[in-house]
Amino acid sequence: MIKHAAAVALALVFSVTAVTPVIFADDSKYQTSWPQWRGPGVNGVSPNGDPPLHWSETQNVAFKVPIPGRGLASPIVWGDRIFLLTAVSADDNAYAASQQAAAEKLERQEWPPSVEPVKQRFVVMALARDDGRILWQRTAVERKPHESHYITSSWASASPLTDGKRLFAFFGSNGLFAYDLDGNLLWQRDLGDMETRSGFGEGASPAIHGDTLVINWDHEGDSFIVALDAKTGDERWRTERPGEVTSWSTPLIVEHDGQMQVVVPATGYSRGYSLATGEELWRASGMTVNSIPAPVHRQGVVYLGSGYRGNMVQAIDLAAASEEVNSEGASGELTLGKGIRWQHERHTPYVPSLLLDDHRLYFVKHFKNIVTGLDARSGEVLFTEKRLPGISNVYSSPVAAAGRLYFVGRDGNAVVLKSGDAFEVLAENRLDESFDASPAISGGDLFLRGHHHLYRISRNPSAVTGQAGLESKKTQVAVLGMIHSDHRTSPTWGLDQVRNTIRRFDPDVVCAEIPPSHWPSTLAIWNERAVVEDSRVKRFPEYTDALLPLMTEMGFSVEPCAAWTEEMAAERRARLDLFEKDRAQAERHAEYERRNAEVEARLAADPIDEDDPRVIHSALYDARIEESLGPYDEMLNDWIGAGGWTNINRAHYALIDRTIEKHRGKRILITFGAGHKYWFLRQLSDRDDIEMVDITPFLPPG
Repeated sequence: MIKHAAAVALALVFSVTAVTPVIFADDSKYQTSWPQWRGPGVNGVSPNGDPPLHWSETQNVAFKVPIPGRGLASPIVWGDRIFLLTAVSADDNAYAASQQAAAEKLERQEWPPSVEPVKQRFVVMALARDDGRILWQRTAVERKPHESHYITSSWASASPLTDGKRLFAFFGSNGLFAYDLDGNLLWQRDLGDMETRSGFGEGASPAIHGDTLVINWDHEGDSFIVALDAKTGDERWRTERPGEVTSWSTPLIVEHDGQMQVVVPATGYSRGYSLATGEELWRASGMTVNSIPAPVHRQGVVYLGSGYRGNMVQAIDLAAASEEVNSEGASGELTLGKGIRWQHERHTPYVPSLLLDDHRLYFVKHFKNIVTGLDARSGEVLFTEKRLPGISNVYSSPVAAAGRLYFVGRDGNAVVLKSGDAFEVLAENRLDESFDASPAISGGDLFLRGHHHLYRISRNPSAVTGQAGLESKKTQVAVLGMIHSDHRTSPTWGLDQVRNTIRRFDPDVVCAEIPPSHWPSTLAIWNERAVVEDSRVKRFPEYTDALLPLMTEMGFSVEPCAAWTEEMAAERRARLDLFEKDRAQAERHAEYERRNAEVEARLAADPIDEDDPRVIHSALYDARIEESLGPYDEMLNDWIGAGGWTNINRAHYALIDRTIEKHRGKRILITFGAGHKYWFLRQLSDRDDIEMVDITPFLPPG
């Protein structure tokens, strides 16, 4: 049961929680943007949105841009800008070692498998909505976090929010920062250090109304809720929350009977506070431990939910709640029938938040693929125990627009349902990414923040300026020769030199010598535990120790481009064995041995340093490799068949060509054994649809 417990704890830190409506002078811009995690109505719905029904890596993707570092904060959209938060390690090797140690603890079933603190740059980013280019990027603070995070979480899990004038970036214990929309720092606050349960990490976002910013600080220490002046960061009030422990749910600010209330779900009591004074107005018990889902509101009723070690969704009637306040002004404790309109106690959500579309309330069971729909007015079950096809785990919260519900799974699969009283699947989609952050919808666009990239899924991607620019821009391609296991011992072309070369080249895509059949499981395990278990991939330290950690750090995508299969290897072994032992081949075999010996003697008489990366990436090296393989290629290529040298290079190149076609306009780095390099360069140099990039300026100084 330890593994199950690990998965549950992991879910805690993925709750990227919601914020609440603000009053804007430009209400139309507010309604068409996505200024906070759960959208303009803080219910997961875009009232004017109409994103695509279908998408894939090659359909309706306006852009896919890499995001540095690691973060689970969801994107927000304001006008022509997208805002994101991320944490970028200041010491890649130390962070990778800390992740590896946590992965080993998870494999040994030791609790908790958390990543120990490594100095981070806490980064705020603004990107152009049309093409995803970075407009500005600010390091809010650089420091070593005081506490760990769960292995698949991050130190940037709270989402940003904007009031249309200011951008608020909350990194929890690492600080709260207010910027104008051009990236100028207005103020910053340090509220102290949280002590989260088992060091799982933090995730709740602030809430805002007008010029008041509210932050809930539930942890294992002295819990409190605090209101700040959004203009200056000055504290307006602070209310202690005795008895409350770590939670990951964001406050919801709603209006009732002319008074603004702050609603906070929690393990002990869910409470309502006066936004003006911080005074407690009412309380209600019933939520399960580890409160995560954000509440939603409609027509005077607030809906709360939780689903760890129990099941509960409650409908709090704010009018009835106000009647429970006693004559002395003390807060009233609500019960079913007295302030709590109805309760539902099956299949409730643990991690994803509630989705309230019109009068229907939707949620998943725990963080699984099982969906329930309720009539929010009565609590009547419309449907339940309906499975989202193709999805296993769901950490991101569902969103809705144009009568459709969007559910995005951790494995890259997404399901679109029809909003209504019945469970009806409209579409199933897939992307080559893992998703924990919640989607954002604005107009005809769906924005998805994955572990490594930000996607803009668009109804009309061909009309997007950025996409047109990609189509006209030539694809940049470079080839980097690898020496596989020798990278571990080479003093000049070791793993540090490989890492630094890839960093300097800064690819969008890396074409790796990994078979496509081995990549999905490799990627899934890496994203989950930061380890490589596939025996084929483990043979290449440039991937296990350099490429995959850099993929996490830099955000580029990896395409598996090795055509080699076990069947081809078996066929080659059988044919070579026959070539050596078949008497009918004796004369031909002797000729092969003679030619091979002559080539080896010529090359040995004029040795070169085959550990020097600048030699490896020279025309001389390529010519000598081609000469050394000449007898094998000329005499055995057709004899061996699919595993012949030229034949296997053709098969590899077919996958490389597919990658180039798939990533038009991107910067692609091909990483294969150095012996393949000359053959690939010959094919690529004849193409006029790409720009060949010389790799030597990016190599270690020689």
